[in-house]
Amino acid sequence: MKFAIHNWYKIGAIFGIILLISILCGAFNNNIQRLLVFNLICLFAHQFEEYQLPGGAPVIINRVVYGEKARANYYPGNGLSIMIVNVSAWLIYFIAIMAYQVI
Repeated sequence: MKFAIHNWYKIGAIFGIILLISILCGAFNNNIQRLLVFNLICLFAHQFEEYQLPGGAPVIINRVVYGEKARANYYPGNGLSIMIVNVSAWLIYFIAIMAYQVI
């Protein structure tokens, strides 16, 4: 579980690269589905830059949103809660990509 908490955004970046390659190889034929996949790739890129390069999102979230000063690196937006919120968005995107014909 610690591996997932500390590396979920890197795994997402790898998924984004795989999806980009699959689009370039013609894996998604429908324009709506292709647009949804591009949107998911942008989400992966955004999450990677927020938490890895340059990073710093947890501290900003805790200080600005929650007003935490003493333990801004850890509380209340800790690694597990941040991972759950962000990875759950992947599931929503995945459902949208698979059910693209439902508008």
